[in-house]
Amino acid sequence: MVTVLKFSASWCAPCKMLSQALGERENVQEIDIEQDMELAQKYKVRNVPTLVFLKNDVEIHRSVGVISPKTFDDILTEINDSKEINLYSWRGTFRIFSSL
Repeated sequence: MVTVLKFSASWCAPCKMLSQALGERENVQEIDIEQDMELAQKYKVRNVPTLVFLKNDVEIHRSVGVISPKTFDDILTEINDSKEINLYSWRGTFRIFSSL
């Protein structure tokens, strides 16, 4: 199962836009970077909003900025359907490499 960590801040307008766009999703954990700085540092979050996609507790994709619900769903589908390692880039572009 894929878990998504959504890093945001209360003062961040794009974070609010992303929350409205995605709505309530069961696999998304909301994390306020000001209240949980340790976790934000662990995942090296530099900008908000940031979505970190984890599969088996391993980060396999990262998206920075506002994305549409369709893009979010496409990322989840790609992750769930893939038997390969999905590496992320800072722009959120998929880069698929064979598993070693």
